[in-house]
Amino acid sequence: MGGEFPEHRSHSQLQTWLRCQHQWYLTRVEKVPERPSLPMAAGNAVHSMLEQINHTVYKRMQDERGTVT
Repeated sequence: MGGEFPEHRSHSQLQTWLRCQHQWYLTRVEKVPERPSLPMAAGNAVHSMLEQINHTVYKRMQDERGTVT
């Protein structure tokens, strides 16, 4: 591959380079976003759901108190 190694090198970058130079090129040079893993996607979904619940509860509490945001 024609990409050059970045100035900052980490263990994970080296592992990726050794495993698959094309994958390293796509992620480090071309900046192609990677698909999140299943645990990461599930964590993001749970976080979004909890954030929405928190917002709904907070809004309901404000409405009961008669305050307007």
